[in-house]
Formats: sequence, C-alpha cells, structure tokens
Amino acid sequence: MPILSDWTPEPQSAFLTWVLGPRLISWPAAITGAFVGTYSHVALDSLMHADMRPLAPFSETNGLLHLVSLGALHLGCVLSGLLGVLFLFTRFARRREPRAERTG
Repeated sequence: MPILSDWTPEPQSAFLTWVLGPRLISWPAAITGAFVGTYSHVALDSLMHADMRPLAPFSETNGLLHLVSLGALHLGCVLSGLLGVLFLFTRFARRREPRAERTG
C-alpha cells in the first residue's frame, strides 16, 4: 500500500512506529475495514442527507433521515473520535508496561 511506504516515523518515536504497524495487512483485515468503513459511512450520511437511499435497491426511502439532530450527530462523531484516540493511547501504554512475573 503506497501510503504505508511513503511515511516513515522517526525511529525514536515509539508511539508513531507502533501506530504505523506492519507494512502489509491481511486480506481479512482489508476486507473487514472496507466493509465497516463503507457501510458506517453510508449510515452516518443517511442521518443527514435527504438524497441518501441506504437500503437501495430494496427501498427508495431514507428512514434514517433526521433520526438524530445534526448537532447530536456531529457531537457523537467527535466523542467517538476522542474515545478512539483514548483507546489507542491506553492500548499503547499497556503494551509498554513491564509484565509482572507470575509467582506460585
């Protein structure tokens, strides 16, 4: 994937090196990411755009339109992004902690 090979973090930046991850991803990871990304994007767009048809070709209606207010949608997106960043930092910090030796 060209994006992964174009950016190389500084070697002393353990976090950015960890975030970059492996240079190659598996087919199941790529397919799952594409599927989740595509359909979550359609679902979120359906909440705010009247011309979206999330169930096409089975239905021409958009039952998701205005299910939540635009402000609530934006707030939810920002909060989920912040939660994702918090999760990322927590996971990175836990991987760097020395593991306690089991006794007994």
